[in-house]
Amino acid sequence: MKNLKFRVWDNRPNKFNYFDLTNIAGNLPSDCIDNVQQFTGAKDRRGVEIYQGDILLFEMPEVDGSFYRVRFQVVWCDFNNGWALAQQNGKSLQHTGWKFYQADDSTVVGNVFETPNLLNESV
Repeated sequence: MKNLKFRVWDNRPNKFNYFDLTNIAGNLPSDCIDNVQQFTGAKDRRGVEIYQGDILLFEMPEVDGSFYRVRFQVVWCDFNNGWALAQQNGKSLQHTGWKFYQADDSTVVGNVFETPNLLNESV
């Protein structure tokens, strides 16, 4: 069976605690239950594990040799019953599908707890 991995953002020391189902005791503060994020099973181009709530940077080549850069937040999509990428558009998040092979083209640049402003800044 695959070992499910999680992290939880603890507001008091402002840090993540990482755990899996075998060592959940003591790693899940009761007041942080809404801050639990699951590992997607994918890694970015540098080998960094991608978790729910991470902010990914994609650099896509243009015809002229330059790069188009865009950031997305990793979210769970109930409609697709899977991981999706969400892009800030005004006040709402627009979802797009996400394939695991695309993870190799991304870089984790932050997350919704430590660097939420990255979704609103231009790249």
